[in-house]
Amino acid sequence: MVYREPTAPPLMPGTAVASLPAFTAGNATARYAPEGEKPWLELVLYSHAHPESKTALYHNGAKISGEVRVALDAPANLGSIDVWVVISHDSSADAFKPPIAALTVNVWDHKKGDPRSATSSEPFKGEFPAGIFVFPFELPALPEDTLVKHPIKTHGKNMARVPLPPTYFVSQNLGFWGSIRYIAGVNVTREGLGAIDEEFDMPFLYLPLLKPLPHVKTPFPYISTREEWPFHREVVEGWTLTPFGGRGHLHGEAVELEGILGIQDPAVYTAGQMLEFSLVLWSANPRALEALGQPGSVEVEFIQADVYGTNALDPVAASREDEYTKKLATGRAWRADDGRPMNDAPVPVHDLLEFPDPHEGHPLHHSAESHNVEGDLPSRRPPSPAHSHEDFDAHYPLTMSEHFVRLDGEVRVPACSSPSFRYSNMGREYFLNLTIQHPDYAHISPSGGLVAECPVWYVIDRFPHVLAETKHDFDLMAPAVPVSGSVIPVGPDAVHAPVSVGRYTEERRPTSHIVPMRGLI
Repeated sequence: MVYREPTAPPLMPGTAVASLPAFTAGNATARYAPEGEKPWLELVLYSHAHPESKTALYHNGAKISGEVRVALDAPANLGSIDVWVVISHDSSADAFKPPIAALTVNVWDHKKGDPRSATSSEPFKGEFPAGIFVFPFELPALPEDTLVKHPIKTHGKNMARVPLPPTYFVSQNLGFWGSIRYIAGVNVTREGLGAIDEEFDMPFLYLPLLKPLPHVKTPFPYISTREEWPFHREVVEGWTLTPFGGRGHLHGEAVELEGILGIQDPAVYTAGQMLEFSLVLWSANPRALEALGQPGSVEVEFIQADVYGTNALDPVAASREDEYTKKLATGRAWRADDGRPMNDAPVPVHDLLEFPDPHEGHPLHHSAESHNVEGDLPSRRPPSPAHSHEDFDAHYPLTMSEHFVRLDGEVRVPACSSPSFRYSNMGREYFLNLTIQHPDYAHISPSGGLVAECPVWYVIDRFPHVLAETKHDFDLMAPAVPVSGSVIPVGPDAVHAPVSVGRYTEERRPTSHIVPMRGLI
């Protein structure tokens, strides 16, 4: 069998390539200097960071460029100066893995000649001279994707390509930690007996961007009978339909409920957009729908989840137990027949139901026959999914007349720190979560109520005003952008070397540091 390199991942449906402007800022970090001494070595990175930011920020395919600044009051025994960029990932499941990628550039060594002359062609001998020197550099474009070992084994080689993940760190008390780090650094070798090489790091941020395409609204799909509801999540007529169901007790009476949660497909959103949904509930017990079909009984949440474990790359196999969740925003629901409420309308509360006194001869499980559910769906209205529980207790007979109720709702997508992504043993995802509950209803499992959820792919587009397909050559932008954090002034007496161009490398960066894995950020 001939092994074929996995192809690049396609764009997420519903997205387009984001366009970038020219670099907007420079960020400087100097090597630590003991008290009473002046910093003599500094790294400057030009990037898409905000001018007031203290950390460089890069996006898809950007070329990392910048300067190494050296300020010496006296000659020094320097042998070489190299810049490194290392993209690494570590976690409690696979620590000490090789880096995702490494890039390096030599900005000066003796072979490059006298640092005081930009045109020197002869090898330089002796100590590095005193003065202020600027060594500009440029590295190749960051990779768009990277190779991972996929948990689904196919063709004997379970390798796949995924988009380059963002800067990421997660740590919880339950024993899992993981990080994806982007580090730029400078390595300086010294010459002579007993000389100690020097190095320092400058972490930076990587944030992949995608442009969300406009949503084309389509009507909620028509499904003629409940038997046609999907058994699993699937796309029907432009909607992602998620079936769910469960059973519990309404004021002591056993009831069964099923539903469909629908959102427009593809479910790609960014900050500020309104995520709209439709919810259809079914029950043979109209009192159950009267209680749980109220807008006040539906809690709407936009949830962030940090996914971890060996199944992080396989959403189907991933367990809800292998994630940490956090509520980011709340929304609201309303009865479809009533229409969308005003923006300033108060959040509705649930109404309590009146139940007959069983001591007066009205068996509780017959009370539903005398009640009609407001908003019963006519035959043309779409239903909701989730197959029936065939093992439902036989001694709790349910009337066979079907009852439906439909609600619509929305939640505004908040600004999130990271886009959706999945990588080896870790990932970030977001989902719409509905919890349906009522004081008169006790759900069997989970005890908090009937739960419906649907994943949402969150993307970030920092520059929506930039026209598509805009191209920029991310060369050195030193004269055009401000530099923050610099402690080595560059005046007219500074010597500027020619631009050094770097490369990708399989070599490991030389380092004397021993860093505890859990301390990585």
